[in-house]
Amino acid sequence: MVVTLGEDPVGRDLVEHLRPHDTLLLPGLDMPMLPELLAVRHDAELALARVHPATTRAWGGPIEHGVRTLDLFSELPFHPGRLREFVADLAGNGLLARGCFWLPSRPGRVCTWEVAGGVVSVGDAGPWDAALSVKVNSLEGAALGQKQGGGEGPRCHLVVTGIADEAQCARVADAFHRILLRPEEMGEALAWVGVPDGLEDWFGRE
Repeated sequence: MVVTLGEDPVGRDLVEHLRPHDTLLLPGLDMPMLPELLAVRHDAELALARVHPATTRAWGGPIEHGVRTLDLFSELPFHPGRLREFVADLAGNGLLARGCFWLPSRPGRVCTWEVAGGVVSVGDAGPWDAALSVKVNSLEGAALGQKQGGGEGPRCHLVVTGIADEAQCARVADAFHRILLRPEEMGEALAWVGVPDGLEDWFGRE
């Protein structure tokens, strides 16, 4: 449940971009919350699945006040060297981001990506086979598959939200595509496995 306070149009648009569509939205503290809460059955397992980086989704919302959401997706992995080179461009300026990616040097691991308050955080969310078994309901699964061409297997999927103009959105999207392993480089992807990738200070050794 999300309770909104105030009338700031930009803040309201940000809430719409960031909240899942099935979230209960109440306008202010004067609304009767208890009956609304008692009418909802909370599924803890499903709630945890929704916040897993491998099930991140772009919700979107109004854009009249400058709020934008980018839904960046590819089945190609990130190039480890270019990720370090373009990390600041991918993070953008004053944006929120969340999602997952994979590296040819760590093909079995779900790498996490989060940006908030100008700080980039990366991590390891475990193996992809465990992430693929994360419980999602049939409606979410169908929407995910329709949106992303299946949404199964290792993938790079980042959802970026913030107050941004078209130029800033283009810079972030361009950085995402620059970092991806190019199709002609995929033939050499196996050569990355088991060798140092220059990201040991971020993820540790594989």
